[in-house]
Amino acid sequence: MKKISVLKTLSFIIIFLGMLGLTTVNVTGAETVSEFNGSKYRVTSIVEENLLFGGIKHTKDNAESSYTRNTEDKYIGTTTANQFYAQSVNTLEIPNNGKAKVVQWTYLPSSSTFGWTLTTVTKMASNYELYNPGYKVIAAINGDFFDIESEASYGPLLKTTRGVGVSDGEVIRAMDARGLENNPLTIGFKNNGKSDNYVQGGKIEFSNNHILALYDEKDNIIEEIEVKHINQKPSSGEVAVYFSYPTGVDPVTKGQGYQLVDIPSDGAFICSEPIRVVPSTSTDLYAKGKVTKISNSQSIPWGSFGLVTSNEELRNKIEKASYVRVQRNVIGDYAECTSIGGGVFPLLTNGKQHINQNAERHPRTMIGAKADGSIVMATVDGRQKNLGYYGMTGDELGATMQYYGCVSAVNLDGGGSTTIMIRDENDKFRVLNSPSDGSLRRDSNCYLVVAKEADFKVDSQEVTSDKITLNLDTTDVDFDEVTSIKCTLNGVTKEVVNNKVTFDGLESNKQYKYSFSYDTLEKKDIEVMLYGNITTTKQIPTFGELKATVEVNKITFTPNINDLDGAVSSYVIKISDKEEIYTGTPIEIPLDLTDLNKVEFDILVAYDLNDGLGVVETTE
Repeated sequence: MKKISVLKTLSFIIIFLGMLGLTTVNVTGAETVSEFNGSKYRVTSIVEENLLFGGIKHTKDNAESSYTRNTEDKYIGTTTANQFYAQSVNTLEIPNNGKAKVVQWTYLPSSSTFGWTLTTVTKMASNYELYNPGYKVIAAINGDFFDIESEASYGPLLKTTRGVGVSDGEVIRAMDARGLENNPLTIGFKNNGKSDNYVQGGKIEFSNNHILALYDEKDNIIEEIEVKHINQKPSSGEVAVYFSYPTGVDPVTKGQGYQLVDIPSDGAFICSEPIRVVPSTSTDLYAKGKVTKISNSQSIPWGSFGLVTSNEELRNKIEKASYVRVQRNVIGDYAECTSIGGGVFPLLTNGKQHINQNAERHPRTMIGAKADGSIVMATVDGRQKNLGYYGMTGDELGATMQYYGCVSAVNLDGGGSTTIMIRDENDKFRVLNSPSDGSLRRDSNCYLVVAKEADFKVDSQEVTSDKITLNLDTTDVDFDEVTSIKCTLNGVTKEVVNNKVTFDGLESNKQYKYSFSYDTLEKKDIEVMLYGNITTTKQIPTFGELKATVEVNKITFTPNINDLDGAVSSYVIKISDKEEIYTGTPIEIPLDLTDLNKVEFDILVAYDLNDGLGVVETTE
């Protein structure tokens, strides 16, 4: 009696957070050349392209640039005027479509809420997500020049950036060490999806006095009060802020020097739970935290702050507030910018070239904008001649940013600080450039590209050769606000009903892209950072009649397999102590059949419905 044993191997793959689509393209004979004050830039080949959330595009280019003068430095040696030298350039193009925003960010360690802390761009990105739940960082570059040696280079507070620092409306640093108001190096981001999204070269101004903001338990500002007094008793009915302030480098410890300030007891509050305290000078403060009423005069600890008022109504409001914030608000040309930072030297402002005879070749980081408000971030590798990474001079940077369509741009901190990273297909941060120090440098700030996560997630999925079903977990969704959730798969959009959405009539063995959006009463089709790829299975193969030709000294088997998607990975016939694999031609098995009345054999078929990933095996 014939016995047939079939081994079925089934496999499925679902990619939940597939962030990137990777391609490699070679381009030769490039003819597009950008020229800036005689310096030139051109791309010779595209090494890598990644399409990120919201249409953000990363490109890594092999390129060449030339400078109008000979250069000489300790890393590269001599380079000749008007001769092209190899460059490795990474760019990020962030469309001005409102799906992502640019944030200037400085590290906020949980163990120390005051001052500034230096760390890598990747750690700053993780730190942003820690303090901003519901958002994910898509990409980032390093930021402004900073006090790298802790020498109080840009004010008495150590480790600070040289320029302004505003993050999501939080005015961490309301000053510029260069003392410039009309400053081509101050850059702001409105993140408004309009052509005026990016501001450069405007007049940077702040309110004359600090503003005290009171917050409720839902993080809403319920009242703002002008603070006219710093470290001195307030006038009747007004409020004063007290804080210990920085004095530069301590001559003994070589660490942060500071002056402690005493706060009076009458009508006083002191910060009991600081969120962040950044005193830039003796008169400029950013501070946020929970304050508690006190009854005795005391010194303000370094890294804390206090409030004093004789106004009984205001005291009651402060006591009831969930927490408070003190800062100088941005006014003037940058008033609508949610994030503001600084640069090192200007390249372009509204189409105008800023000629820069910076003749040293270094790794570089740049940021700028196109005429439509789209943002371009770029890095140039350098100080690695053996790898063909020569670095650029100032005018070469201008030519580079022109090449990528910028009408405004600035150079940021470079050298060992140069860093560019993206979130990869494994949901991890991947550094794209080649750091000249051999590892990432600890910097003072960075520019992040962030997007809002969904309040829902894919909980499970069901996939066949012609159907895909996604089941959602909507536990955290506020359905008083969200009116519908929608899923788009390869251009077809369907509403999620009862936490489920199904697409049928699909092709087998094909990868489909999916994404999600939702509607509210006020706005439709709000895209969220939940998307990826999902692949339908291969069709299950069928097996027709197995033809067997019996001779005295052998058996010949001729299988009949209908395998439209190539799912069958092996077809094996086992008989007696022999085992033969079917490879498309009839299987001949030598066997002495003279003394046998019957022949028993096994057929083992292995088929894989999705390329060996997530294997499930059954036997019949």
